[in-house]
Amino acid sequence: MFPSIVLVEDQPIAREMILELLDGHVRVVAVAEGPHDAIEAVRVHRPTGALIDVNLGSTNGFHLAKELSKAFPGLKIVLTSANAEPVYAALASAIPNTLFVAKSDLCGKNLAAFWR
Repeated sequence: MFPSIVLVEDQPIAREMILELLDGHVRVVAVAEGPHDAIEAVRVHRPTGALIDVNLGSTNGFHLAKELSKAFPGLKIVLTSANAEPVYAALASAIPNTLFVAKSDLCGKNLAAFWR
């Protein structure tokens, strides 16, 4: 059985590319474009994990990851960005069950292993 995740990505082209990448490796139970939709999707679907873009318009993925981690202990979170700043990995590791993976390094098979 595939792990279930919520994808949080506000850019349509990036969202479609990530969905294609994940196809056959995880079950995307919901797609959210921002933090409010993401929190509601996790509350309703209770997925294994979440894949969250760092840059979400007026907010950032780190803030959302912290909120989700507190509200849903055990949720496994992957933060991602096309702009892989060196500090991102350190910031992600300070959030329970969270890691950072650059968008250029996303691999459906490896992400599925993390979410199992």
